[in-house]
Amino acid sequence: MNRALSAEPSCHSAIAVSPRASRRGSRALVAFLAVVTFVAVVSAGAAAQETAGGAADPLADLLARHYEARGGLEVLRAVDTMHVEGVAKAQGMELGFEIWRQRPTFYRQQMSMQGMQSIQAYDGAVAWGVNPMTGSSKPAPLPEGLAATTILQADFDGVLVDWKRKRAKLELGDVVDLGAPLGKAHVIEATLQGGGQQTFYIGVEDHLLRRTVQTADQGMGPVEVTVDFVEYAEVGGLKVPKRQVINSAMGRAELEFTRTELDVDVDPEIFYMPGQTADASLSLDQILERHFAARGGAEGVQTVRATGKLGFMGLNIPLVISLAKPGKSRLEADMAGSKMILAYDGEQAWTVSPLQAITTPEALSAEAADLIELFGGFLWGILEQAQADGWALSLTGVETVGRDETYAIEMKQGEQVRRAFLGGEDFLERRFSLDAEFMGTQQQIDALLTLYAEQAGLMVPRSITLNSGGAPVATVELEAVETGVSFAEGHFSMPPAETPAEQ
Repeated sequence: MNRALSAEPSCHSAIAVSPRASRRGSRALVAFLAVVTFVAVVSAGAAAQETAGGAADPLADLLARHYEARGGLEVLRAVDTMHVEGVAKAQGMELGFEIWRQRPTFYRQQMSMQGMQSIQAYDGAVAWGVNPMTGSSKPAPLPEGLAATTILQADFDGVLVDWKRKRAKLELGDVVDLGAPLGKAHVIEATLQGGGQQTFYIGVEDHLLRRTVQTADQGMGPVEVTVDFVEYAEVGGLKVPKRQVINSAMGRAELEFTRTELDVDVDPEIFYMPGQTADASLSLDQILERHFAARGGAEGVQTVRATGKLGFMGLNIPLVISLAKPGKSRLEADMAGSKMILAYDGEQAWTVSPLQAITTPEALSAEAADLIELFGGFLWGILEQAQADGWALSLTGVETVGRDETYAIEMKQGEQVRRAFLGGEDFLERRFSLDAEFMGTQQQIDALLTLYAEQAGLMVPRSITLNSGGAPVATVELEAVETGVSFAEGHFSMPPAETPAEQ
């Protein structure tokens, strides 16, 4: 059974736009709304027991009173889903918006303007959106800054609940006078895990959240945003925001929440980015042409260096990947101060792995060389590399990978067979599979490539998950990519056997 508040008999689902509204004004209002949607729905708080010092601790006491004023921490944590409808007024316009939330971090906000729909969403793994102001109505992953803001908004309980577990830091400040109608308030400064700052103002008399100040990025650069909580209403035993005023460098906006529903049925599919659709009429040549264009001119890149983290057996290991055409690869992982190297110079694969008692360079099999060389394909294109190495390519049809229809392309060279799956609309690799020896046994290895972003002129996957036998065994998270790098002579070649590992 859902619990709801309706400020009017019928909720706003349509948007009235003033004839004077400009395209620029619409974009600014979208930014306003996206910044405040999280604090608009659930005012943040923290459990008193999370602050050291017991009942005498002023911060713990303030937070306990704040939760009591809201309706109680137990009641708040019992809410699993939330749906909000409202109207925003700014720059001579009125826009309707809706927000859906579900524990633990599912989030979707959408609004309509001039017949177009804008969406920002997070499915617990990928932040994505639709921004018609860019001229496209297709869903796409959000830019890094905007994605970070959306992920913060997706935290159902907010920064101050379980703040120690979220590795935030809280500091109780002075009492300040916010003026009418907000009155005096206690200041709480929050430092987030990633280093961001957020300031909360808790009313002295009613102990409700009265103001927040934070810096948010909505795709136009960081902007400081102040949200005043002017009016509250009670829904299902909880106090929820009813009216807000938002101020930033972009101007002033007012938000009225006309309907708030708790524990309402929500279709979980709305939080996920819609899958891509493939065109079965395209030929292999047409698909490859679009794929190479989508990859961003990899044919003109001769060297690449990427840095990131290798996730393996519960560890996050610093990783450096060096690549040079034709077919040279070197992977370096810092294993607790010991450098592990896997390299291929185009003729010989070799390794150094002190944790495996391989302290001097040791040759590897040709099959190992193929696996090492694959990392080059992940970065500048598996099919581009396969063509250069003389593999025969054929289109075998359309297959589904995750939520996407993909073009399945088979690669053959002698007895070896590999498969690549390209997104039906973006033509980027979604999955790559082959049979190879892994940890002493012959297995099918799958690589899932996600979170593509432009790096140094290339469109590269920032996240690569390696599966063996149907189970994930390792992940690679890329942080930076450079092209046109000059490597030292012999960087990829196996040194003499007596060379110490550190050299």
